[in-house]
Amino acid sequence: MDDLIKFEVVRPPKCLIIGKEIRYSDEALNNGDNRLPAFWNECYLDNIFVPLKSQVEYIYNDSHAGVFTDWYLSDGDFSYIVGMLMKEGAAVPEGYCRA
Repeated sequence: MDDLIKFEVVRPPKCLIIGKEIRYSDEALNNGDNRLPAFWNECYLDNIFVPLKSQVEYIYNDSHAGVFTDWYLSDGDFSYIVGMLMKEGAAVPEGYCRA
């Protein structure tokens, strides 16, 4: 598994993340059931970035990104997307999502 080299929080201009999504629970995460590293590994093994990188003119940034979204305070469920930041107009490959 790759080492984390750099971590930063940035506020990009209007763009979206396109990638693979896992639905997860805050409760499970807090109880030590952290599936997110394995999900990253799965995404790398499945080469999910290849179809995104082929859309060269739509790449906002060629870094790989992980984003928490759709977090519901009522039950603690959320979505986590592993993908790339893309410009508007980028195609969403079958089986991928956008946020």
